Amino acid sequence: MEEINQIALNETLPFIIAGDLNAVEESSAIQKMDKVFTRTCQKCDPTFPVVKPNRTIDFIAFRKATHLAR
Repeated sequence: MEEINQIALNETLPFIIAGDLNAVEESSAIQKMDKVFTRTCQKCDPTFPVVKPNRTIDFIAFRKATHLAR
């Protein structure tokens, strides 16, 4: 996540990260993501396991652009 954050901080276009991150909301990876990105939900519905999910490991987050291309 540290490397993704660094790439995102150097990008001037909108940056979106999404997918199965194999990390729960309380993990250090998600806490690091939250320092740079805004998650689309703060209390996300459980996504794992597939049958009777009880924890969230899938996330969508974004970083706004510093400049928009025209």
